[in-house]
Amino acid sequence: MIKTALMRLGDRAKNATYFKFELGLHYFLENEWEMALKIFKGIAAQSFPKKFFTSQVTEVQAIAKNTKIAFPVDLTNIEENFEEIPPEEICILPCPVQLSMKIACCYFNLNKPNLGMKWLLTIIILHKKHTGGMPSKTEEEFYHLALKYLNRTSMKLLTYETSYFMKHFPRLPDEKLQIILADLNKYRQQLIDGLLDSKNGSEKENSLLIEFASSTLIVIVSNCLMGETELACAIYESSKPILYKPPSDQLVYILHHIEYWVGRALIEDRRLDEAREILKASLKKKKCTLNIAHKVKQVLAGIELDE
Repeated sequence: MIKTALMRLGDRAKNATYFKFELGLHYFLENEWEMALKIFKGIAAQSFPKKFFTSQVTEVQAIAKNTKIAFPVDLTNIEENFEEIPPEEICILPCPVQLSMKIACCYFNLNKPNLGMKWLLTIIILHKKHTGGMPSKTEEEFYHLALKYLNRTSMKLLTYETSYFMKHFPRLPDEKLQIILADLNKYRQQLIDGLLDSKNGSEKENSLLIEFASSTLIVIVSNCLMGETELACAIYESSKPILYKPPSDQLVYILHHIEYWVGRALIEDRRLDEAREILKASLKKKKCTLNIAHKVKQVLAGIELDE
Protein backbone atom coordinates (compact mmCIF):
# COMPACT_ATOMS: atom_id res chain seq x y z
CA MET A 1 0.00 0.00 0.00
CA ILE A 2 2.83 2.40 0.85
CA LYS A 3 4.58 1.66 -2.46
CA THR A 4 1.30 2.28 -4.32
CA ALA A 5 0.78 5.59 -2.50
CA LEU A 6 4.30 6.73 -3.40
CA MET A 7 3.77 5.75 -7.06
CA ARG A 8 0.52 7.73 -7.24
CA LEU A 9 2.22 10.76 -5.77
CA GLY A 10 4.61 10.83 -8.74
CA ASP A 11 7.12 13.68 -8.47
CA ARG A 12 5.58 14.76 -5.17
CA ALA A 13 6.83 11.50 -3.62
CA LYS A 14 10.23 13.18 -3.18
CA ASN A 15 8.72 15.19 -0.35
CA ALA A 16 6.59 12.39 1.10
CA THR A 17 9.07 11.78 3.90
CA TYR A 18 6.69 10.05 6.29
CA PHE A 19 5.47 7.65 3.60
CA LYS A 20 9.09 6.81 2.83
CA PHE A 21 9.85 6.36 6.52
CA GLU A 22 7.01 3.82 6.78
CA LEU A 23 8.34 2.01 3.71
CA GLY A 24 11.80 1.94 5.28
CA LEU A 25 10.26 0.56 8.47
CA HIS A 26 8.55 -2.18 6.44
CA TYR A 27 11.90 -3.31 5.04
CA PHE A 28 13.46 -2.94 8.50
CA LEU A 29 10.91 -5.29 10.07
CA GLU A 30 11.36 -7.72 7.18
CA ASN A 31 15.13 -7.77 7.80
CA GLU A 32 15.77 -6.34 4.33
CA TRP A 33 18.62 -4.22 5.63
CA GLU A 34 19.99 -2.87 2.34
CA MET A 35 16.61 -1.50 1.27
CA ALA A 36 15.85 -0.10 4.70
CA LEU A 37 19.27 1.55 4.90
CA LYS A 38 18.91 3.16 1.47
CA ILE A 39 15.60 4.73 2.45
CA PHE A 40 16.69 5.85 5.92
CA LYS A 41 19.90 7.41 4.58
CA GLY A 42 17.83 9.25 1.95
CA ILE A 43 15.61 10.64 4.70
CA ALA A 44 18.70 11.65 6.68
CA ALA A 45 20.00 13.54 3.63
CA GLN A 46 16.66 15.36 3.37
CA SER A 47 16.22 16.21 7.02
CA PHE A 48 19.68 16.77 8.55
CA PRO A 49 21.41 20.14 7.94
CA LYS A 50 24.09 20.10 5.24
CA LYS A 51 26.71 21.25 7.75
CA PHE A 52 25.92 18.14 9.80
CA PHE A 53 27.37 15.86 7.13
CA THR A 54 30.38 18.12 6.66
CA SER A 55 31.49 17.64 10.26
CA GLN A 56 29.87 14.28 11.15
CA VAL A 57 32.97 12.08 10.77
CA THR A 58 35.28 14.48 12.60
CA GLU A 59 32.83 14.91 15.46
CA VAL A 60 32.20 11.17 15.76
CA GLN A 61 35.94 10.48 15.92
CA ALA A 62 36.38 13.19 18.57
CA ILE A 63 33.55 11.77 20.69
CA ALA A 64 35.00 8.26 20.36
CA LYS A 65 38.33 9.43 21.78
CA ASN A 66 36.61 10.73 24.91
CA THR A 67 34.08 7.94 25.34
CA LYS A 68 34.57 4.44 26.67
CA ILE A 69 33.38 2.06 23.97
CA ALA A 70 33.25 -1.62 24.91
CA PHE A 71 32.51 -2.84 21.38
CA PRO A 72 35.68 -3.17 19.23
CA VAL A 73 35.58 -0.86 16.19
CA ASP A 74 37.86 1.08 13.87
CA LEU A 75 36.58 4.59 13.14
CA THR A 76 39.41 5.72 10.87
CA ASN A 77 37.56 5.07 7.60
CA ILE A 78 33.87 5.85 7.99
CA GLU A 79 33.18 8.30 5.17
CA GLU A 80 29.88 7.89 3.30
CA ASN A 81 28.30 9.42 0.23
CA PHE A 82 24.99 11.23 0.53
CA GLU A 83 22.75 12.48 -2.23
CA GLU A 84 22.70 16.25 -2.77
CA ILE A 85 19.18 17.40 -1.89
CA PRO A 86 17.72 20.51 -3.58
CA PRO A 87 16.29 23.14 -1.19
CA GLU A 88 12.67 22.45 -2.15
CA GLU A 89 13.01 18.82 -1.00
CA ILE A 90 14.43 19.60 2.45
CA CYS A 91 12.13 18.52 5.28
CA ILE A 92 12.03 18.60 9.07
CA LEU A 93 11.99 15.21 10.78
CA PRO A 94 11.07 15.34 14.49
CA CYS A 95 12.84 12.06 15.37
CA PRO A 96 16.50 12.30 14.22
CA VAL A 97 17.76 10.17 17.12
CA GLN A 98 15.42 7.30 16.23
CA LEU A 99 16.40 7.58 12.57
CA SER A 100 20.08 7.42 13.47
CA MET A 101 19.42 4.37 15.65
CA LYS A 102 17.71 2.58 12.76
CA ILE A 103 20.62 3.37 10.44
CA ALA A 104 23.03 1.98 13.05
CA CYS A 105 20.96 -1.21 13.32
CA CYS A 106 21.00 -1.67 9.55
CA TYR A 107 24.78 -1.35 9.41
CA PHE A 108 25.34 -3.79 12.27
CA ASN A 109 23.04 -6.31 10.59
CA LEU A 110 24.94 -5.85 7.32
CA ASN A 111 28.14 -6.74 9.20
CA LYS A 112 29.51 -3.21 8.90
CA PRO A 113 30.17 -2.52 12.60
CA ASN A 114 32.39 0.51 12.07
CA LEU A 115 29.61 2.37 10.25
CA GLY A 116 27.09 1.06 12.78
CA MET A 117 29.14 2.56 15.60
CA LYS A 118 29.50 5.79 13.64
CA TRP A 119 25.72 6.21 13.68
CA LEU A 120 25.38 5.10 17.27
CA LEU A 121 27.85 7.84 18.24
CA THR A 122 26.05 10.22 15.90
CA ILE A 123 23.11 10.05 18.30
CA ILE A 124 25.22 11.93 20.84
CA ILE A 125 25.84 14.69 18.28
CA LEU A 126 22.16 14.87 17.38
CA HIS A 127 21.14 15.01 21.02
CA LYS A 128 23.50 17.90 21.72
CA LYS A 129 23.06 19.97 18.56
CA HIS A 130 20.11 19.03 16.41
CA THR A 131 17.14 18.42 18.67
CA GLY A 132 16.52 22.11 19.29
CA GLY A 133 17.72 21.77 22.87
CA MET A 134 14.39 20.20 23.87
CA PRO A 135 14.22 16.61 22.59
CA SER A 136 10.98 14.72 22.99
CA LYS A 137 10.70 12.12 25.75
CA THR A 138 11.11 9.34 23.18
CA GLU A 139 14.17 10.94 21.60
CA GLU A 140 15.68 11.38 25.06
CA GLU A 141 15.06 7.72 25.86
CA PHE A 142 16.74 6.49 22.70
CA TYR A 143 19.70 8.74 23.41
CA HIS A 144 20.10 6.93 26.74
CA LEU A 145 19.63 3.55 25.06
CA ALA A 146 22.46 4.43 22.67
CA LEU A 147 24.69 5.33 25.63
CA LYS A 148 23.94 1.96 27.20
CA TYR A 149 24.96 0.15 24.04
CA LEU A 150 28.28 1.96 23.94
CA ASN A 151 29.03 -0.07 27.08
CA ARG A 152 27.85 -3.35 25.55
CA THR A 153 30.37 -5.81 24.11
CA SER A 154 27.80 -7.19 21.64
CA MET A 155 25.29 -5.56 19.30
CA LYS A 156 23.26 -8.77 18.92
CA LEU A 157 20.28 -7.34 20.84
CA LEU A 158 20.43 -3.76 19.53
CA THR A 159 17.93 -4.28 16.71
CA TYR A 160 15.59 -6.32 18.92
CA GLU A 161 15.63 -3.73 21.72
CA THR A 162 15.23 -0.89 19.23
CA SER A 163 12.19 -2.59 17.69
CA TYR A 164 10.73 -3.33 21.11
CA PHE A 165 11.16 0.16 22.54
CA MET A 166 9.85 1.71 19.31
CA LYS A 167 6.74 -0.47 19.84
CA HIS A 168 7.20 -2.40 16.59
CA PHE A 169 6.80 -5.88 18.09
CA PRO A 170 2.96 -5.85 18.10
CA ARG A 171 3.14 -5.33 14.32
CA LEU A 172 5.03 -8.60 13.82
CA PRO A 173 3.12 -11.75 12.78
CA ASP A 174 3.52 -14.91 14.81
CA GLU A 175 5.75 -16.42 12.12
CA LYS A 176 8.23 -13.59 12.55
CA LEU A 177 8.12 -13.85 16.32
CA GLN A 178 8.85 -17.57 16.03
CA ILE A 179 11.97 -16.78 13.97
CA ILE A 180 13.11 -14.34 16.65
CA LEU A 181 12.53 -16.96 19.35
CA ALA A 182 14.53 -19.57 17.46
CA ASP A 183 17.41 -17.12 17.08
CA LEU A 184 17.40 -16.02 20.72
CA ASN A 185 16.88 -19.45 22.27
CA LYS A 186 20.13 -20.56 20.66
CA TYR A 187 21.87 -17.37 21.73
CA ARG A 188 20.60 -17.67 25.32
CA GLN A 189 22.10 -21.14 25.61
CA GLN A 190 25.45 -19.73 24.47
CA LEU A 191 25.16 -17.04 27.15
CA ILE A 192 24.37 -19.60 29.85
CA ASP A 193 27.40 -21.65 28.81
CA GLY A 194 29.52 -18.51 28.93
CA LEU A 195 28.26 -17.62 32.41
CA LEU A 196 29.25 -21.06 33.69
CA ASP A 197 32.82 -20.40 32.52
CA SER A 198 33.09 -16.80 33.77
CA LYS A 199 34.26 -15.58 37.16
CA ASN A 200 31.81 -13.96 39.57
CA GLY A 201 31.99 -10.19 39.36
CA SER A 202 34.18 -10.16 36.26
CA GLU A 203 33.56 -7.81 33.33
CA LYS A 204 32.80 -10.83 31.19
CA GLU A 205 30.12 -12.03 33.60
CA ASN A 206 28.54 -8.57 33.78
CA SER A 207 28.41 -8.36 29.98
CA LEU A 208 26.86 -11.81 29.71
CA LEU A 209 24.28 -11.00 32.41
CA ILE A 210 23.13 -7.91 30.53
CA GLU A 211 22.88 -9.86 27.27
CA PHE A 212 20.96 -12.64 29.02
CA ALA A 213 18.51 -10.19 30.59
CA SER A 214 17.97 -8.39 27.29
CA SER A 215 17.35 -11.64 25.43
CA THR A 216 14.99 -12.79 28.20
CA LEU A 217 12.93 -9.63 27.77
CA ILE A 218 12.53 -10.17 24.02
CA VAL A 219 11.71 -13.86 24.46
CA ILE A 220 9.06 -13.13 27.11
CA VAL A 221 7.51 -10.31 25.07
CA SER A 222 7.39 -12.49 21.94
CA ASN A 223 5.67 -15.32 23.79
CA CYS A 224 3.17 -12.94 25.39
CA LEU A 225 2.26 -11.45 22.01
CA MET A 226 1.62 -14.96 20.66
CA GLY A 227 -0.63 -15.74 23.62
CA GLU A 228 1.88 -18.14 25.19
CA THR A 229 1.57 -16.55 28.62
CA GLU A 230 2.15 -19.75 30.59
CA LEU A 231 5.40 -20.34 28.69
CA ALA A 232 6.45 -16.71 29.24
CA CYS A 233 6.00 -17.15 33.01
CA ALA A 234 7.91 -20.44 32.95
CA ILE A 235 10.83 -18.80 31.11
CA TYR A 236 10.88 -16.05 33.70
CA GLU A 237 10.91 -18.52 36.60
CA SER A 238 13.76 -20.53 35.10
CA SER A 239 15.73 -17.34 34.37
CA LYS A 240 15.37 -15.75 37.83
CA PRO A 241 18.59 -17.22 39.32
CA ILE A 242 20.54 -15.39 36.61
CA LEU A 243 18.40 -12.27 36.26
CA TYR A 244 18.62 -11.31 39.90
CA LYS A 245 22.32 -11.59 40.45
CA PRO A 246 23.61 -8.21 41.76
CA PRO A 247 22.28 -5.95 38.98
CA SER A 248 24.22 -3.08 37.51
CA ASP A 249 22.59 0.15 36.35
CA GLN A 250 22.67 -1.32 32.85
CA LEU A 251 20.29 -4.09 33.93
CA VAL A 252 17.59 -2.26 35.87
CA TYR A 253 15.63 -0.90 32.89
CA ILE A 254 15.45 -4.42 31.40
CA LEU A 255 14.15 -5.95 34.64
CA HIS A 256 11.56 -3.16 34.87
CA HIS A 257 10.10 -4.22 31.51
CA ILE A 258 10.45 -7.98 32.13
CA GLU A 259 8.46 -7.70 35.36
CA TYR A 260 5.76 -5.65 33.61
CA TRP A 261 5.27 -8.28 30.90
CA VAL A 262 5.37 -11.19 33.32
CA GLY A 263 2.80 -9.37 35.46
CA ARG A 264 0.51 -9.13 32.43
CA ALA A 265 1.08 -12.80 31.63
CA LEU A 266 0.21 -13.81 35.21
CA ILE A 267 -3.03 -11.84 35.00
CA GLU A 268 -3.98 -13.70 31.82
CA ASP A 269 -3.38 -16.96 33.71
CA ARG A 270 -5.50 -15.67 36.64
CA ARG A 271 -2.54 -15.71 39.05
CA LEU A 272 -3.52 -12.33 40.42
CA ASP A 273 -1.60 -12.33 43.71
CA GLU A 274 1.65 -13.18 41.93
CA ALA A 275 0.90 -10.56 39.27
CA ARG A 276 0.35 -7.89 41.90
CA GLU A 277 3.64 -8.75 43.60
CA ILE A 278 5.79 -8.62 40.48
CA LEU A 279 4.13 -5.45 39.17
CA LYS A 280 4.85 -3.72 42.46
CA ALA A 281 8.49 -4.82 42.10
CA SER A 282 8.52 -3.31 38.60
CA LEU A 283 7.01 -0.07 39.90
CA LYS A 284 9.89 0.32 42.37
CA LYS A 285 12.17 0.77 39.34
CA LYS A 286 10.15 3.71 38.00
CA LYS A 287 13.14 6.08 38.06
CA CYS A 288 15.10 4.00 35.54
CA THR A 289 15.61 4.90 31.89
CA LEU A 290 12.86 3.89 29.45
CA ASN A 291 10.41 3.52 32.31
CA ILE A 292 6.79 2.54 31.82
CA ALA A 293 5.59 3.21 35.37
CA HIS A 294 2.32 4.64 34.04
CA LYS A 295 1.55 1.33 32.29
CA VAL A 296 2.46 -0.66 35.39
CA LYS A 297 0.08 1.49 37.47
CA GLN A 298 -2.71 0.97 34.94
CA VAL A 299 -2.31 -2.80 35.03
CA LEU A 300 -2.19 -2.80 38.84
CA ALA A 301 -5.36 -0.72 38.97
CA GLY A 302 -6.98 -3.20 36.57
CA ILE A 303 -6.30 -6.06 39.00
CA GLU A 304 -8.15 -4.24 41.78
CA LEU A 305 -11.13 -3.59 39.50
CA ASP A 306 -11.15 -7.19 38.32
CA GLU A 307 -11.41 -8.66 41.83
